[in-house]
Amino acid sequence: MKRFFALFMPILLLVGVVAATPANAQFIDWSHANVTFPGNNMVINDLRFLGESFSACWELNGTTGDWILQNAVTGATGNPCDGAGPVDGQTSTVAVCVTDATTGDPLSGASVSLDSFSDTTGSDGCVEFSNVPYGTYAAQASAMGFVDSSTSATVSQPSQTIPISLSPIQAEGEWRIVLTWGEFPRDLDSHLLVPGPPGYHIAFYDRGDLSAYPFANLDVDDVTSFGPETVTIVQPVAGIYRYYVHLWCCLDQAQLSASQAVVTLFSGAAQIASWTVPRNSGENLWWHVFDLNAMMGPAGLVSVNNFVSVEPSAP
Repeated sequence: MKRFFALFMPILLLVGVVAATPANAQFIDWSHANVTFPGNNMVINDLRFLGESFSACWELNGTTGDWILQNAVTGATGNPCDGAGPVDGQTSTVAVCVTDATTGDPLSGASVSLDSFSDTTGSDGCVEFSNVPYGTYAAQASAMGFVDSSTSATVSQPSQTIPISLSPIQAEGEWRIVLTWGEFPRDLDSHLLVPGPPGYHIAFYDRGDLSAYPFANLDVDDVTSFGPETVTIVQPVAGIYRYYVHLWCCLDQAQLSASQAVVTLFSGAAQIASWTVPRNSGENLWWHVFDLNAMMGPAGLVSVNNFVSVEPSAP
């Protein structure tokens, strides 16, 4: 019975508040309740019903805008979203779409796997998996002439697209940074600060140059969801490169932490690292992902992976 109330009552309570239904409200003690919005979740702590405290977690569906109950527990504190499993039986139709990181063009014939789900992409670069249970999966893709790529992907919507962008194999010592994200927000931007002197700031408004300093270039600038947004370095220079992501548009669509953004770093014929956007960005618009002494190779990589309230400056 307790499990029934823990899962069922938060839905009734939320509906009762919106509808201002006196019949529900008379049993509910909201005087101690605390509502927070960590990441793309909504948490209500210490909502009291029949003398017992409950805490519940809802997750925002980025496609429909609906709030979906993920977990409800007894107790007044803590984050019920931590370790929250989906409601029994929730499944998704997942499209994994593979592109060329340097052009954004779809890659047909790429091999794709999502844990035990596997198939080959069609002419649109996508493969669709049905009845995928909600959860976190190892997403992998490979294609001839490209570096194999793997990342972690969370399935949490009834219909969802997971973008994977593959880097063409580069010469030893060259680097490539690839940003992908979900449907919302529409536009995330890559920023790379190149060491100097004189120093250089690569972004959509100044895409760089591969044949002269900064010997780096923004290959693809995507403004219509999913990415890729790609920066290539063909000739590393001495000093520290700094890479970060900016939520350009639109905060009313989704927080940065709800963007499903992934940054993947490649060098030569290898994937060096991958970062999934952390939780709890709040109103922060900047995600400082890493610093890199590119001339030292992978040993020069420093993972930062933090949100910041102001645009990062040069190291």
